[in-house]
Amino acid sequence: MEVYLSGLSQSKLIARLLQWIISCSLLIIAIILIIFLIKETIVLSALLFKNSETMPSYLLLEGIITYFLLF
Repeated sequence: MEVYLSGLSQSKLIARLLQWIISCSLLIIAIILIIFLIKETIVLSALLFKNSETMPSYLLLEGIITYFLLF
């Protein structure tokens, strides 16, 4: 009976460890996405305020699509 209980505590430990690893991974992914979203906001705002005669319209469209893909 003791072997069964020690296996149960080990499985709880493994479950907590895996849950902690997943939580940290999700936090890192969220930080990376926030950084890319800020970068894309800066690029998109620079494209919007540039002279539209020298800029092709597909660059603005590409920036808008990339911006919403990050959401």
